[in-house]
Amino acid sequence: MKIRYSNSYYPRRIRSSGEYGRPLREFSSIDSRYDYSHTPTLKIAISVPDPIHEVAERYAARRGISRSELYRRALQAYLRREDEIVEQLDAVYAREDSSVDPVLEELQRRTLARDDREARSRERRSG
Repeated sequence: MKIRYSNSYYPRRIRSSGEYGRPLREFSSIDSRYDYSHTPTLKIAISVPDPIHEVAERYAARRGISRSELYRRALQAYLRREDEIVEQLDAVYAREDSSVDPVLEELQRRTLARDDREARSRERRSG
């Protein structure tokens, strides 16, 4: 059996006769023999403002790379940077005490309680 994509974007099991079987998403586990496509990549469509598109086209042309390669590299760099930032923040919070000051905590509790009382009072007057 092979997997093909239908118009609904869900892979479906194709019988040898070419008829569609159940959608693959209905299976509880995916058999490792399933092959989702003939390439290891996925095509997606994105919206990019014209000025960014124009700069990206020139950049890719100067570097001699495809538009797809440029966007792949950009996304990969963005995700890598995001991971680095999270790791740095995790390191800071692991070293620093992040507990709330007891005085501040009490002030917050009082403020929230007062806000709740005022909201209930407004509801009684309006309703």
